[in-house]
Amino acid sequence: MDHLSEDKDNIRSVVLSDRVQTSTISDPTAQMAVTIVDLQTRYFSDIVRLLKLKYDICALIDNLKDGHLKLVMVERYQNFKTFEDIAYDNYFSVRTVHNLHRRALAALEPFYRRAESQI
Repeated sequence: MDHLSEDKDNIRSVVLSDRVQTSTISDPTAQMAVTIVDLQTRYFSDIVRLLKLKYDICALIDNLKDGHLKLVMVERYQNFKTFEDIAYDNYFSVRTVHNLHRRALAALEPFYRRAESQI
């Protein structure tokens, strides 16, 4: 506590005749640190935005009742598989996967139109 008291007494106030730099940071290291913090902030906000978007997509896909439609949408949008990989893994033709995907999008349209209107 005494140490803090001594530090308090040693603090010098700004004299109006002193020049105060307010606009930019002249120290390159400090500027780099500010840039890094800014980039990290943007990076983490993008991650949060993308996680929210993925959550919204998962919730939307959960509205599907048909198991085949749900399977294709989960594989495509949650597991990031290509249509070809979905077909191969599930013993479908690529054409069948495209048709299921089209049908799933049509079935989900009322749900994402409703979600769009709430934004």
